[in-house]
Amino acid sequence: GFIDWNKHKEKIVSAVGGITGYDVKIAGDVNLAILPFPRASVGGLGIAVPGQKPFALFDSVQASIALAPLFSGKVEVSDITLI
Repeated sequence: GFIDWNKHKEKIVSAVGGITGYDVKIAGDVNLAILPFPRASVGGLGIAVPGQKPFALFDSVQASIALAPLFSGKVEVSDITLI
């Protein structure tokens, strides 16, 4: 892609943590794409209750994002794959 999303990893982790209340860690790459359809993928994702060990670890998370809601500022995940 044209943008190196890994440069924004700290902002993404902070935003997701702020929304969910969980500690989120991304050890792998972050990729976002719009074409041919909006999608996101994250490698090495860990999720934990603050101050505790992760309760979920994923090698890869891939999500397809519905296009129409993006135009109104909403993000709607239409499909998710956890590996």
